[in-house]
Amino acid sequence: MHIRTRRISAALIAVATVLVVGLWTMLGGMVIERYVAGHLAIDVPLSQAQGPRPDSYDRVAQPFYVALVGALILAAGCASALAVLIPRWTFRTRTVAYALFLAVLLPASWYNYNQNDTVLPAAYQVGSNLGMIFLGSCVALWLDDLKATAPDTRVLKTLGLVLVLFGAVCVPGLFTLLWVLWRFKVVENPVKLEWSHLTALGGVLSAIIGWLKYRRETRTEATAATPASRIVIPGR
Repeated sequence: MHIRTRRISAALIAVATVLVVGLWTMLGGMVIERYVAGHLAIDVPLSQAQGPRPDSYDRVAQPFYVALVGALILAAGCASALAVLIPRWTFRTRTVAYALFLAVLLPASWYNYNQNDTVLPAAYQVGSNLGMIFLGSCVALWLDDLKATAPDTRVLKTLGLVLVLFGAVCVPGLFTLLWVLWRFKVVENPVKLEWSHLTALGGVLSAIIGWLKYRRETRTEATAATPASRIVIPGR
């Protein structure tokens, strides 16, 4: 495909994406309300709720669904336009698309965590977690592959790696593991493990991984900078 054709196609995709997002913004509320009423409603009094949740008493969570779906449509449109503009998708290019979807799922998932899975039920959140773990792992691998020689850039790279591992891999992985154990009745009462426990464990795991990667890079660089010892043969 010629470069001009690719640019026109990407522009058409962008325009179509904007139109779809605008249409969803206007009509999505009605669609979400019907779906929530039949599938996600939690029939408890408002006084017993610990945060915004989709039920007949409180519709504060409805904008969350509209914004989440709209943002996913926008990310999909941007990724499609990028795929048209760049026909050969290297890992670096694909990571840009992964980061777009991660920028949507990450804050949405953490908002739901903070609401104790009352905005999205745990079964729905597990599916989002699996996708987020894949996206976060790809972005973390891309960060790990970046060349950083100066000490300050190496520190920034390590901090970025730790944050991605913490928010998009370790904590969602722990939540998903806990749900699977509960689903198959390996753990009877997972409520005893609170939000702070899992986030603290995820923070420790991501920090350990980041520190090990930092130490490995510094040792590799030090080994490469050390001049090789010369073997002296007597008589020469």
